[in-house]
Amino acid sequence: MMITIEGPPSHSPYRLNQLLSELQSIDSSVTSIGARYIHFIDNSEELTNKDYAVLNPLLSYGPDWGLGANKGDKIIVIPRIGTTSPWSSKATDIAHGCGLSSIHRVERGLIYTLVGLTDDQHLRTRCFATLYDRMTQQAITQFDQLERMFEIDQPQSFTTISILSEGIEALEAANTELGLALNNQEMNYLLEQFQILERDPTDAELMMF
Repeated sequence: MMITIEGPPSHSPYRLNQLLSELQSIDSSVTSIGARYIHFIDNSEELTNKDYAVLNPLLSYGPDWGLGANKGDKIIVIPRIGTTSPWSSKATDIAHGCGLSSIHRVERGLIYTLVGLTDDQHLRTRCFATLYDRMTQQAITQFDQLERMFEIDQPQSFTTISILSEGIEALEAANTELGLALNNQEMNYLLEQFQILERDPTDAELMMF
């Protein structure tokens, strides 16, 4: 079973103001933003009051910043489903070290609250895109979409795209063959990121982008 526990503020007031400026450059109707952590616990059984007495202090951390806005459109940012973040690995080890053996995994996401966001779907999508890194994260807008949070991807046979040796041309070819509909900016971003990682992407990674 999965348990969710809301966490502390995730962004300083300065960073929230930076994000607000970025959002308003896309949608001038946005008037405020809030951000906080949210924790997801993959547990084999219901947690007891004793368990919560141990767990809650572990999930209370960081500076005492304000949460910012808390009423408005919500977007939840989580690590890509099928992956485990470095934070999760460390937090799960700590939970086990504190005797919480029924916990399989602890993961962390972010909840952003946007006030005044337009109903225009194109602008909403652009605003949401400023709040997460599509290489390592994904964004959802409904809590029921979290049901797959702890799914583990099964090994598959992947095709590697040889961008390290062939450059942007290989990515352009894959874009056409796989029907990815990536624009030039997105392809250049992918090329830069995988050059930093010093490895070629798989077709599955490109399709997930």
